[in-house]
Amino acid sequence: MSVFIMISNNGVNAFSLEQSIYLEDKKGFVEENKVFFKKGGFFWNLHEKSRDSHVKSGGTLEQYLNKKYEKLSDFFYGFFRFSNGLKVNGLENLDGLKDSGCVVVANHKSALDPFYASCALKDWGKKIRWISKIENFQGNDLFKIFLEIGGAIPLSCERKLTDYAHMRICEALGKNEGVGIFPEGTRNKSGELAEFHSGAVRMCIENNVPYIPVALIGKTKPFCGKVTVNVGCPVYLDDVSLDYDSCKSASGDMRQRIVELLDFCL
Repeated sequence: MSVFIMISNNGVNAFSLEQSIYLEDKKGFVEENKVFFKKGGFFWNLHEKSRDSHVKSGGTLEQYLNKKYEKLSDFFYGFFRFSNGLKVNGLENLDGLKDSGCVVVANHKSALDPFYASCALKDWGKKIRWISKIENFQGNDLFKIFLEIGGAIPLSCERKLTDYAHMRICEALGKNEGVGIFPEGTRNKSGELAEFHSGAVRMCIENNVPYIPVALIGKTKPFCGKVTVNVGCPVYLDDVSLDYDSCKSASGDMRQRIVELLDFCL
């Protein structure tokens, strides 16, 4: 079963399976409750028609979204190479993680950071599902389309993980996909990393997966200079417990690893 959030014209409803389901029967598809982000305009309607047509013809929603994800990744990778001279270092560090889920952690300066980070990891072959504030799901058509295709996971209005978000995270990691998160909690343009929240560390411990530190260097905006993405080695937290002090210490170590990647230049 593929699950989506329900966002009505009046805002965000509760994240329950009953409100947000596409039911797939043996033949491919039975539509019981249509699931949609807040209604949009021309581009969103085109996207909905294409998506629904694929599923009604016998394909699955997951197949459709994954195919679109691959095409978008190829497009943005080429675009960022052209507009920013995108350079990626350290991708070889991930060669041993083909059959494991992981948490991708990065510094956060721009709304486009998930796009740059995901493109940098494109050749690794994993889909990265970024955790995003709920307001982003009610933005312009193109941004909403990208969020749905990318399998973005929404936070609550209070910027906390809901039961729905936890379910989506476990589902993604169980499929050996990546879950992306910005441990600073919000965009930071000060030039110095803020203190990291412990959510990423707890996510790794609870799901028994490593994290991958990623540093975004340069202004992550098209045609605003060079962008380099440094990818670190996977970090396992097998010996870290869930108590406050242990998670805080591991979060500090996580922050330091990204600081070192930000200072690393080839």
